[in-house]
Amino acid sequence: MYTSLPKDEVYWYTKKKPIIHRVKQDLKVDVAIVGGGMTGLSAAQSFLKKGLKIALLEKDFCGAGATGKSSGFITPDSEFGLSEFIKKFGKARAKKIWDFGNFGVEFIRKNIKKNNIECDYLIQDAFFVANNKKSIISVEEEYKARKDLGYKTKIYYKNSLNNVLSTNNYDAGVRYYNTFAINGYLYCQGMKDILISLGLRIFEKTSIKEMSNNFLYTENSYKIKFDNAIVCTDRFIPQLKENDKDVYQVQTYLMVSETLSKKQMKDIFPEKQMMVWDSDLNYKYFRPIGDNRLLIGGGDIISLYYRNEIHNNTKIYTKLSGYFKKKFPNIKIKWEYMWPGMLGVSKDFLPIVAQDSKINNAYYAGAAAGLPWCAAIGSYLCDKITKGRHDYDKYLSPNRKFPPIDLLQPILRKKVTFALSHGYVKFVG
Repeated sequence: MYTSLPKDEVYWYTKKKPIIHRVKQDLKVDVAIVGGGMTGLSAAQSFLKKGLKIALLEKDFCGAGATGKSSGFITPDSEFGLSEFIKKFGKARAKKIWDFGNFGVEFIRKNIKKNNIECDYLIQDAFFVANNKKSIISVEEEYKARKDLGYKTKIYYKNSLNNVLSTNNYDAGVRYYNTFAINGYLYCQGMKDILISLGLRIFEKTSIKEMSNNFLYTENSYKIKFDNAIVCTDRFIPQLKENDKDVYQVQTYLMVSETLSKKQMKDIFPEKQMMVWDSDLNYKYFRPIGDNRLLIGGGDIISLYYRNEIHNNTKIYTKLSGYFKKKFPNIKIKWEYMWPGMLGVSKDFLPIVAQDSKINNAYYAGAAAGLPWCAAIGSYLCDKITKGRHDYDKYLSPNRKFPPIDLLQPILRKKVTFALSHGYVKFVG
């Protein structure tokens, strides 16, 4: 067993050094976008198609945040499967929400194919597995939900599951299709180059310290005058939205293996490489990535709601490496990279898209659990501003009905309220 910790480094960042573009003067634009991740870049692309003058400002570099540290699973799932949406909303509305996630999947795929973006694009089916016999019912419900609503799917039980995963340590699995995986950081870097060529002005290493009715003020004393501004900074939204109570953050970890042999990879995925996640509350997930490496991710309840990233977390390393060893005892792997990442979340795991209550021409988009949802809300916000679109507002508005614990936030404070709300959503519905 390997006892030394992996490198404390985001593997995705090793693939390309970003070229930084800094703001050097005051600006005047139609739309100012704050945040250079999946949401901000998708919004910028959508606004550019309207012929508007756009500037995007990013405090670090495009893809530096949650997008660029993510696992790169491109599926319509957020923290919920389709069956959970049906329980919460009913079939018709669940399909509407699911198709919103699917829109994000195809939005990203179209960009990759049309622009030949090199971002470790891998076509991989999605596979949700039962980690114990008790969770078989969750797999069966997910299979039934997908089949009832007309999505291609297939269910596996223990006697057939090892045809697609070489392990006897899962009890069932549901598979679905038309999904893929990417390196989110390289996708952002690729989109940055493309959008700059189309006229987008992108300024990195540019922090925003203040926002008023018509101006953004940078830390280095420049000001950007705008007709509309949108903030797509996910967990950092509260820094620009005074007294924000709707967005917090959760922390998860990813590890990447050394390069595996073709035989080792085949010994894990005998039929076809797939993206896999399990039925645990704090679920684990894994998939092949480029260079014939394996990625695995997860966390624990202690680090999940911590305010700051915890690096070199021995407990998480032991947990994740031990998990894989238990599931695939015959596969010997050395884990070479490990990093934490934080993403913004709402109390019910659905995204937040909102107009600011005090600054009428400022909007916020964030708390999207999954890159397709980020792409979808970026595009949606453009339509909301330019066309008055509102058909998903009932699901995305911060004024929607949250778990009843939300009312206790002034007493419990933010961290505890979010943790209890998430437990309520998962166990009560």
